[in-house]
Amino acid sequence: MPRDSGRSEPTGSLGGPQEPHSLPCLVRIFFNLILVAVIALLIDLKLNRTGCVPLAVEAVCWAVLAVAIGHLTWRYLGRVLGRLELNAGIFGFMVGQLGSFFDVLHPRGLSNRTLWTGAALLGAAALFFQSSLSPLRRAELLPVVQGFRVSANSGSVRRLGAGDRIEISRGEGVLVQAIVEPESSQCSWSAEEGGIQASAGCSVSYTAPMEAVHDTLSVLVKSPCGTYSTSASLHTEVTHDRP
Repeated sequence: MPRDSGRSEPTGSLGGPQEPHSLPCLVRIFFNLILVAVIALLIDLKLNRTGCVPLAVEAVCWAVLAVAIGHLTWRYLGRVLGRLELNAGIFGFMVGQLGSFFDVLHPRGLSNRTLWTGAALLGAAALFFQSSLSPLRRAELLPVVQGFRVSANSGSVRRLGAGDRIEISRGEGVLVQAIVEPESSQCSWSAEEGGIQASAGCSVSYTAPMEAVHDTLSVLVKSPCGTYSTSASLHTEVTHDRP
C-alpha cells in the first residue's frame, strides 16, 4: 500500500487532474507579492490610528499573515471544492474562476509539512515586526516631567516642580496631575505612606497619611510605546490641622 508523502496532489479546485499551467517559481512569488501589496493597501486605507509601528509596516505584516493563512486554508479547501459538483450559472462560474486564481498562486509543489513550516515562520515574522521588539518601531524621545498641578477640594490649584514640597493636612485628599511631555505618555504612581487612586490621564487622587509626618508621591512616566521612561517625585509635609 503506497505511503502518503505529505505532498499535495496537483488537483484543480473543481475536481479532476490539474492541467499543467503551473507558473515558474519566481513568477508565482512575484504574483504573491503583488497580492500582499494589494491587501496591505486595503488594510492601510481601513486603519486609522497611530501605533508604535509605522502604519505601512503594520499593514504589510497583516497582509503577509493573511496570505499565509490563505495558502494553508486553500491547501485543504481546494480539495473539498474539487469534490463538489457545482451547477452551471453565475455562482459556479465565479467559484471556478476564483479557484483557478488560487490554484495558480498556490505553491502546489510544497509538501504539507513545508507549507505549514513556511506559514508559521511568516506568521511569526509578521507578529515580531509589530511587537515591542520590532526594529521598525517609531523613534521616540525621552519623556519629560515638567512639574505637578495640585488641586485641593477647596478649589485652589498650585503648580509645583519635581522634587518640591507641599503641606497637606492628614487625611486630606488632593488631585495631583503630572505635567508631562509628550502628553500621551503613560504614568504609574506610588506613595510611601499615603493612599492613591488612579485618575484620568497622568493624574492621581492622593490622600495624605494619618500618622506619618513625611511622605513621597512618585510617578513613573513611560513614552507612548514604552521605549523610554523617567520618574519624578513630590514630597509632602503632613500637618495636623487644615491650613
